[in-house]
Amino acid sequence: MGCNHPGLTEEQRQQLKEGKLDRNIRIVNETDILEATSKKGNEIINTLKVAKDSISEDFSAIWINDTIVTTDAKQNELQQAYQYSKENGLPSHAHVKILGNDSIFFAQPATINDQNGIWFIYLNKKKLVKTIN
Repeated sequence: MGCNHPGLTEEQRQQLKEGKLDRNIRIVNETDILEATSKKGNEIINTLKVAKDSISEDFSAIWINDTIVTTDAKQNELQQAYQYSKENGLPSHAHVKILGNDSIFFAQPATINDQNGIWFIYLNKKKLVKTIN
């Protein structure tokens, strides 16, 4: 069935066209993925103005206050690293890590309403890679 088949609506033709575009092969390296993750993570953090967990189809964001100890090993490790940096006057930067084939982890210390803490953002790797040009 071709795209100009008389039985297809204009909307169906557009969906077919978009489906073909979505199947394009893109070659991206890990650096591209990490840069896109940093950009997207910062965009998300800039939109989150309150210390509240947030979930969407593209990401999940968790705010953890410095006084709370998390049971997640990766989050706990980063909390300790950021706390060490703060205690020793060292700069704290965002942290990005690819977690398997499905997700990417972005963490960044932030102060919200005079409370220090860390945003932990989990992104869908497949959706993120599709945004890379």
